[in-house]
Amino acid sequence: MSTEEDQSQGADKKLGLYARWWHRLVNSDTCQRNKLQALPTAHKAILKRCKSLDEVMLSEPFQALWQFMPEEKRSPPYMEVAALITWVLASVRKDSELSLAKAMARKAGEGSDRPRVSTLRFQQLIKSRDTAEFARRLRRILHQIDDTVSVQALAQEVEHWYWQSRSSVPEVNPAKRQVLRWAMDYYATAKTS
Repeated sequence: MSTEEDQSQGADKKLGLYARWWHRLVNSDTCQRNKLQALPTAHKAILKRCKSLDEVMLSEPFQALWQFMPEEKRSPPYMEVAALITWVLASVRKDSELSLAKAMARKAGEGSDRPRVSTLRFQQLIKSRDTAEFARRLRRILHQIDDTVSVQALAQEVEHWYWQSRSSVPEVNPAKRQVLRWAMDYYATAKTS
């Protein structure tokens, strides 16, 4: 086995539950390389047609994922965040190295000064009042960035946002606030790219 294949398989093993699930959902090279069974092609379409988190939780694709959740995460409070992540990831077409904020802030095109996602739309996302509004805005933004983002990073960021938005006690450390991390990455990337 070549060094490149070793590195590739090592990276594949570091994928989290949601990233592995997404690779099976889109039947990616990673899925094929690791001989993971691809999910039915209808699963992605079913999730994309869902209109609410309740519909996602009631869907076959979500139930299939839920059965593979580690026991410590199979609790009612975690079910909603898992549905949110599942719903959002179903809109991603291509896995990349870019985090969400960096993908949003990249220039819209050659010679353009505008970011792919306007500052106004970015601010609306980070000011989302509830999970449904957040999901709706985020899925729209994913389309603007060609449905290309780091799947692993997106799943982690959405999970952090969810728990922080649901908490009655705000995160004391500003550097750990998901919306602040998105803002820092977005504005830094918009300024330098």
